[in-house]
Amino acid sequence: MDKELVYLFLYNSMIYQNGWTTQSVHKTRKSAEKAMEEHKSEAKLKWEHDFITNEERIQHPFGKYEDWRISAMVLEP
Repeated sequence: MDKELVYLFLYNSMIYQNGWTTQSVHKTRKSAEKAMEEHKSEAKLKWEHDFITNEERIQHPFGKYEDWRISAMVLEP
C-alpha cells in the first residue's frame, strides 16, 4: 500500500535564530509551491516598501536571512 504524502510549506524569518514554522499543509506539491510563492511575493512587497533607496536595498538584500521551503511528509493514519 502506498503511503499518502502531504506537502508542508515552511518559512523561517531569521535563519540564524529561529526554526522553520509550518505556514500551510497541502495535498499536492504544486499547491504548496503556489502558497510559498504568494507568501514570498508579499514579503518582497513589504521589503520594497521598507527599503526604498538602492543603498538600503544593498545593505538589506531581500531574503538574505529568510528561508522558504517545501517538505514532504508521510500522512499517518
